[in-house]
Amino acid sequence: EPQALQGPLADPEVQPPPPQSQAVQARGCGECSESSAKYKCPACGVRTCSLKCVKAHKQRTGCSGVRDRTAFVPMDKMGDREMFSDIALLDDIKRVRDVARKSRPIPPRKDLPHFMKNLRFQARKRGVRLLFLQPGMKRRGENTSFHLRAKDQLFWRVEWQFAAPDGGAPSTSTSTPVEEKGAGEGKGAGEGSSAVADRATADGGVAAGAVTLVSAKVLDSCSLADLLQEALTMQKERATEYHKLLPFVEAGLANLCCFLPAHKQKEGERNVHEMLLAKSLGENLVGKTIVEFPVISVRLKGEPTGFTHVYKSINKTERRGE
Repeated sequence: EPQALQGPLADPEVQPPPPQSQAVQARGCGECSESSAKYKCPACGVRTCSLKCVKAHKQRTGCSGVRDRTAFVPMDKMGDREMFSDIALLDDIKRVRDVARKSRPIPPRKDLPHFMKNLRFQARKRGVRLLFLQPGMKRRGENTSFHLRAKDQLFWRVEWQFAAPDGGAPSTSTSTPVEEKGAGEGKGAGEGSSAVADRATADGGVAAGAVTLVSAKVLDSCSLADLLQEALTMQKERATEYHKLLPFVEAGLANLCCFLPAHKQKEGERNVHEMLLAKSLGENLVGKTIVEFPVISVRLKGEPTGFTHVYKSINKTERRGE
């Protein structure tokens, strides 16, 4: 005789749960209803038996097959699966936000610092349109122009470009200018001239062998002739490069011409404004547009300049003589 069952199985009304395969087989395919279901759609929960039925289900109902991770689930139906799904969703959102924040370009600063606003205002009050480049640009970092509020004086950083006497073609090579460590005290015209550097410039480049001088602190009320004379004066910091300026020194101020690059030029053009040595720097800049600081090109009279067009300036004394 078979042994009597012990425990819960002794009760004839309690039956052991069917195997997992039998539980799955008890549910038929929701698409073809011919075979037992093996898969469950994450989006709508429809059970299918094969890949063919899965594709047919998506095509018939338009179901995406992707579970809605933001769908509302009552608390009584929340389980480990739903909880881990919510945690993964929050992690994905955080990761996407971090990637978007790092990939986003730095927006330009709408509000300029106070000293730059004041510098632009003081330049506009003197008839000069001053423009600033975006932070990080080289010219932006080199600009040392400032306004002395106590005496209401405007000091400019000025770059002097002495082109080669032969008027050669512009050079594309560049080198970093070496700034003077200490600002020298001059006659009040151009203070703090820097060392000499050979490099191409923002107005289309200078001829090969050209020399660039930097005056970090120039008062706008000083005569342009005095500023140019001081730039041509031999100084200890640029003694090794002084021989490149000998053609301009020997020619004298009467045989030198100064030009200021025009703003917004087309490709291939090099339009400039003529500057008068008899006028002050501020008078020569009236009505002009300056990007960060003035860049003045110095040429010998009679030598080819390579400029496309020169906008002439008329001296008041010459106009009265006519």
